[in-house]
Order: sequence, then C-alpha cells, then structure tokens
Amino acid sequence: MPLLESFKEVVDEGKRRKVILAIKNYITTDPTLEYFKDNLKYAEEKIPNLYDEHNGEIFNYNKSDWNKEYLDKQLLTIVDNFSKERLDFFKQMITYVYADRIKQLNKEKEEERKSKNTPTINKKQIGGAVVGVGTGVAVVGTIAGVPSATMIGVGIVVVGGVLIISDILENK
Repeated sequence: MPLLESFKEVVDEGKRRKVILAIKNYITTDPTLEYFKDNLKYAEEKIPNLYDEHNGEIFNYNKSDWNKEYLDKQLLTIVDNFSKERLDFFKQMITYVYADRIKQLNKEKEEERKSKNTPTINKKQIGGAVVGVGTGVAVVGTIAGVPSATMIGVGIVVVGGVLIISDILENK
C-alpha cells in the first residue's frame, strides 16, 4: 500500500515522539490497518531508535476483557512505552475491539471498488449504435423502395451523429 504523504512528512521531520503520536492516531482512525505495514516500515527505516525496550508489562490476552475502555488505557501507555511487543498487542486488540467497524469499512471499500469497475456506456457508443441502426433502416428502405423508411433511417443516423458529436464536445 502507498505511503500516506502526511505520515511521510511527520517521519521526515525526524521527531520520534511526534512519529509515535502519528502512529497511535493513524491506527485508531483506520482500524483496518490497511496502510499500516508500509507506513510503519518507512518510520522504522527513517528512525532507527523508534522502539523502546518493553517495560515488562504483562498484557491481558483475555479477549472477553478487551473493550474500548481497555483499548483507551493501552493507547495512553503506547505513547510512553512504544515497544514492538506493545504495538503488536495493540494491533491485535484494535482489530478485535473494532471488528464490526472494520467489516463495515471493508464492505464500503468493496462497494466503491465494484462501482468503479462497473462499465459505463457513453453518448459516443450509443450514437454509434444508433447510426448503425439508422443506416440499416435507410438501406432496407432504399432496397424495398419505401422512401419513408429511407427518410426515417436517415433521421436516425442524424440523431446518432448528434450524440457522437455532443459526446466529443463534452469531453474536450
């Protein structure tokens, strides 16, 4: 996933505490952690002393105790002791506590992706089809010796041409 420019700017400043706060805010605003790995890797590369040594706190891995209040408490401690162990624990907790929110965000992203992949038909394509139909009607009318059908076919071709030209003009 791409680096977020705002995060990159904070890291490039080189202020460790500010980077830790940005990481904390980052993972709480996007519990899917979609961009997290690449952005964290960037911070690790730029700030060699990013992590603290773990202070020895024993984490509560009993998921029935994991709730937003406990998560908030851990948020406070991650700033004062930014260890790999604490960060790993925090990532597990946030994905558990915000599981419903993560499902909703992933569903929204999938719907957005699908809507962007839905093929659309523009006026130029419709116009081309209309010209084809009109040409067919005009040819059949001419062969059959029915002047009104020929005129209708020519009219349809003109409508198709107008659609094509309007699409071209709109997309200039």
